[in-house]
This record gives sequence, structure tokens and C-alpha cells, in this order.
Amino acid sequence: MNKTTEEIYQENQIITESINKIMEEASTDREILSRLRNLKVSTQTQLAKSQIDYYIHQIQRKHQKKAGHMVLYIALLFYLLFILYRTYLYLHPETYTITSILGTTAEQSVYGIFLFPVILLSYYVLSFLLRKRK
Repeated sequence: MNKTTEEIYQENQIITESINKIMEEASTDREILSRLRNLKVSTQTQLAKSQIDYYIHQIQRKHQKKAGHMVLYIALLFYLLFILYRTYLYLHPETYTITSILGTTAEQSVYGIFLFPVILLSYYVLSFLLRKRK
């Protein structure tokens, strides 16, 4: 059963209108994904399925980026708290009773402050390279 170009064009127009309607009506990304998947099951042409896959991929990618940024924000928060803690210990050496992995004195532990960004940067470089390899 061969479809004419006009029929394929009309079906793709209908799919585009359906996608736009779903995007406008749905309140959450999860609901949009659910409706797009249902629409994908009901479509027949490969072109329409590819178009729907594109929108699904864009929404999923947005969430992956959010998760990646959240890890960075949490890591930076812990880093700032670590700097504040080490600054307090440096300014009040009489309260320095904890033997630290990063140094046994306040002066030595300053190197730990510079070690964390190197670890964080290497994590992001490695994750970027692994993502590129896929």
C-alpha cells in the first residue's frame, strides 16, 4: 500500500498539530512524554515516528542537563562549606582537634581546599569524554 506524497504530507501535518496541542495542553513534562509515546504508537509513518522521537529526546535531554547541573551545585555547596570550616579552623587553631585526611595542621589542610576543584574538574572531564565515546 503506497501512500502518495500528499497523503504523507497531510499525515505529518496532523502529527505536527497533535504534537503542538500536546505541548500546549500538558502541564508537566512527564505528561507530555506519556502523551507523545501514545501518539507514537498510534502513528504509521516512519517520518512521523522520527519527529515524535525528536521531541521525546529533547525533553529527556533537558532533564539530564538539570540533573548534571544539580550535582555541580551540590558539589559547590559542599566545597564552600569545606572552605568555611577550614577558614574557621585556621583562624581558631585552639579548636583544631580533628586529625584530617587532608592535613594534620591548619596550614597543611589548606592544600585540601585546592585539591577539591581538581577532583571535580577531572570528574567532569572524564564524564564528558565517556559521553563522547558513546
